[in-house]
Amino acid sequence: MATFVIVRHAQASFGSQDYDALSALGITQAETTGRHFASRGAAFDRVLVGPRVRHAETARRLVGPRRDFAAVDALDECGAGHGLMRHVLEHREGAPMRAVLERYLQLLEAWGRGAHEVPGCETRAQFGQRIAGWFDQACADLRQGEHVLVVTSAGVIALLVSDLLQAPAPAWGQLMRTMRNASISELLVSGGRRSLASFNSTAHLEPAQVSGI
Repeated sequence: MATFVIVRHAQASFGSQDYDALSALGITQAETTGRHFASRGAAFDRVLVGPRVRHAETARRLVGPRRDFAAVDALDECGAGHGLMRHVLEHREGAPMRAVLERYLQLLEAWGRGAHEVPGCETRAQFGQRIAGWFDQACADLRQGEHVLVVTSAGVIALLVSDLLQAPAPAWGQLMRTMRNASISELLVSGGRRSLASFNSTAHLEPAQVSGI
């Protein structure tokens, strides 16, 4: 049996000019998660990281600055997510950040149901094909007993989980809403079987360190 330990990136800087950088809380979350792995003696055979700065900054704090990791473009958040974030921030018009975030999530859920398209961005079907293709190849590349750390974004993790559970299309948006920063999910692979061992755990964080965006 092999394991994918999948961590959502720590809190980025939503609403700032440089969203992709970790916030002060995000740095604390990532460092706390790194100490959690170290305290358990977690040994990762490989570390795969999405292409964004927030992915790499989180990974460095999980495994230390000297550990090599591979950047994987396929582990990027859905392109529509970036497009919709730019849209809602550009049209904020003085709205409080909580309202901006809710508008962003509503639009993203509509995109996930196929009820909204974002010009110049991949469709929901294309996003699903990208992640499914990556996961199929990643499973094919696994060695028996391998322990792989993956750092990526909420949409990617929610899609992997909803696909594993064979959930209906709306489940993706519902799962994504629940995702917490620096949360840990585990997927098990044994032969041709793939299963969910845990999802979106923040038990390693202090209550004050838990955040959703």
